[in-house]
Amino acid sequence: MDLEFLKPAAKKFTPYAINLRREIHSHPELSGQEVGSVALICRELNRLGIAHEILPEMNAVVGVIDTDREGPVVALRADIDALPIQEQTGLPFESQNPGVMHACGHDVHTAVLLGAAAVLQNQRTALRGKIKLFFQPAEEGNGGAQAMINAGCMDNPHVDAVFGLHCSPRYPAGKVSTCKGHINASSDECRIIVRGKTAHGASPEEGVDAIYIACQLVNALHGLSSRRVRATDAISLNVGTFVAGHAKNIICDRVDLGVMFRTIRQDTRARLKEEIKVLAEGMCQSMGGSAEVTFIPGYDSQENDALLTERFVELCGELLPEGSFVLREYPDLGTEDFCYFGQAAPSLFYDLGTGALAGHPVRPLHSCEFTVDEASLYYGILLQSALAADYLARH
Repeated sequence: MDLEFLKPAAKKFTPYAINLRREIHSHPELSGQEVGSVALICRELNRLGIAHEILPEMNAVVGVIDTDREGPVVALRADIDALPIQEQTGLPFESQNPGVMHACGHDVHTAVLLGAAAVLQNQRTALRGKIKLFFQPAEEGNGGAQAMINAGCMDNPHVDAVFGLHCSPRYPAGKVSTCKGHINASSDECRIIVRGKTAHGASPEEGVDAIYIACQLVNALHGLSSRRVRATDAISLNVGTFVAGHAKNIICDRVDLGVMFRTIRQDTRARLKEEIKVLAEGMCQSMGGSAEVTFIPGYDSQENDALLTERFVELCGELLPEGSFVLREYPDLGTEDFCYFGQAAPSLFYDLGTGALAGHPVRPLHSCEFTVDEASLYYGILLQSALAADYLARH
C-alpha cells in the first residue's frame, strides 16, 4: 500500500494538533485526576465523529474508527497524565495548575494521537478493519495500562497489534528511533530497614551502630552489578535515600534505605532481587544487626515485536528523509507501562525526536524547563497513521 497520501493529510492536521497540545499543556493533571483531559479528548472525538467510551472507574478513553469493512484490529496508544513539577519555561501556554506540568511530553502524545485519529477518520474509506484509540491515564507510576487491559480495552473486538511512541529530547524533530527486541527496562523499588541497638556515643561498644552497618551495605549493594551479575546484562542500581539518626551523640539504631534497580532481562531481575535480600540480611547479621527487605514491583521491560520492528524500519525509510531513522543497538534503562499492552498483543514502541523549542535549551524529560519543537508533531501524526494503515493493509 502506497502511504504517500498520508503526508498531506498529516500536514493538514498538524496545526490542529499543535493547538490541542498547547491547550492540554496549559491544563495538566496528575495521575488519577485526568478529568479535564478526558473531557477534552471526548470533545475532540465527538467533533471528529469517532465513537468512544470512558472506561468505568478510571479516566481512560477508548475510541474506535470503524471502516465498515472486515479486517484486523490495530490500536494506537497515548498516555495523558502529567507530573508534580512546577513549570519554569515562561511559555505563553505554560501550566495554569501550580505544581503540575507536562514535563514528560504526554501532552504531545495525546495531541499526536488526536491528529492521527483525524487523519485516519478522514481516510477510513481507503482502509479495512478497525482502529482503536487508547487514551491512557496514570502512566507515571500507577500502571494505567494494566488497568485498561483489565477493563477489557484489548477485547470486543480483539486487538491484533499495538503501537506507541514517546517524546525524546535527545533527538531533533524529524528523527525517530527504536531498538530491536527490548527497548527499555523493568524497574523495582527496594526498601531496606537496617536495625541496630542504640547507646550513648561515649559508650559505642554497648550499642550496634546501624549507620556504620548501612554505610558498608551501600558500598556492597553497588558492587552487585560488577560482581554478582553478568557483565553483558545491563542493570542500574541506585541507593537514592538514606534516612538515619536523631542526635549526633547517640548511636543510631535504625537506618531506612531506598533503592531503585532497573534490569532488561527477567532472569537478571529475579536474581538481583535474591542477591539484594541475601546480601542485606547476611551483612547486617554478621555485624550484630538485622535487616528487613521489602520489594515493591515496578513496570516490566518493553520488548518490540520482531516483524513489527522490521516493517517500521522500512516505513521510516519510505516516508522520512534519509538519515531520519536511528536503530539503536542498546535499550534505554527508562521504564514505560506500555509494556503491558505488548504482553497482550504484538507491539512496537519508538522514540519521537522532539528536540527543544527554538530559543530554549534542550532539557531532559521530567525537567521543569522541558520544551518541545512542535514540528515534531507532524512526524508523530504521520508515523502513527502510517503504522495503523499499513498494518490493516498488510494483514
